[in-house]
Amino acid sequence: MKKKGPTSSSQAASYAQNTGGGYRSFSRAVDQQDDSGSQTSTSSSTSSATNFTPTSNIGQEIVLNLKKLKKSNTTTKLKGLSQISDLLSSDRFLTESNVSEYDFIIKNFIDLWIRTLSLDSDPKIREKNFKILRVFNSLSKKLREKEKQSSTSTTTEKKTPTKIGIEKYFGKLITNWLLGIFDPVKEVSTEAKESLKTTLNEKKWPEAFWLYKNDILQKLEYNFSSSPQSLSESIASDENSDLSSKERYERVICSSINSLQFIIETLTEEQNKNLNTKYVEYTFNHFLNWITKGNQTSALIRKTVFLFFTSMVSRF
Repeated sequence: MKKKGPTSSSQAASYAQNTGGGYRSFSRAVDQQDDSGSQTSTSSSTSSATNFTPTSNIGQEIVLNLKKLKKSNTTTKLKGLSQISDLLSSDRFLTESNVSEYDFIIKNFIDLWIRTLSLDSDPKIREKNFKILRVFNSLSKKLREKEKQSSTSTTTEKKTPTKIGIEKYFGKLITNWLLGIFDPVKEVSTEAKESLKTTLNEKKWPEAFWLYKNDILQKLEYNFSSSPQSLSESIASDENSDLSSKERYERVICSSINSLQFIIETLTEEQNKNLNTKYVEYTFNHFLNWITKGNQTSALIRKTVFLFFTSMVSRF
């Protein structure tokens, strides 16, 4: 059963306080989702990854590079991302590694991506994240085929295919994909869209948006409830956090507004009618507040809000 998300700003703040605060609190909540995207009441979904240690040489190399992604230096993080991509793309990984090791690696990467890398000030890092997701997607298919061949050679019993890699964590990733599609940097936006398209046929996006609607709207609400300070605290490892808090805040808020508009324009009229109350609960107070504050609110955010309302007026 899905955990009901906050229905107002005050409820969102209360939920954040109870779970540890702000943007990272939502990341922790997402970590407790099961494969379908529903939240679970225990942390068992993360325990296997926490207790697992890669045994192959290439798996250990990747873990060392994952640690680089926690550093504050941009060059170090980019080097770590590139090396992870190269290692995952190599024939060595398919030969030396296994599904359990791969699951450990992708889960840890996704955790870092949701918590900090998606908020990074450097667009090259944000773009590289989506490139690696494409590598993960390609590798998932190869590992699935390898597992299929292995099981075929040992038994004639027909088994249900195991979820591997990206598809296993799709519910955690979909909102970040949306936010990436509306990143103000073209290269990031393009890579995010291509990454999602390689994972899920574009024709199936409306179905996925509807399936994960509660998770998407809840995360957007957390973004709308954030501040430049809270976002900077969430990404304390970013060497540019002090210099780019305003830019980061504008990017997160505007991409969230545009993501919401995209969701509304993608879903059917009937589906939107069913979500009208939630749209108001999740967005109206925030949007009204940004408009009424006038010059106290970023001009870019005010413009994005006005464009959103213009689109909604013409639509409804």
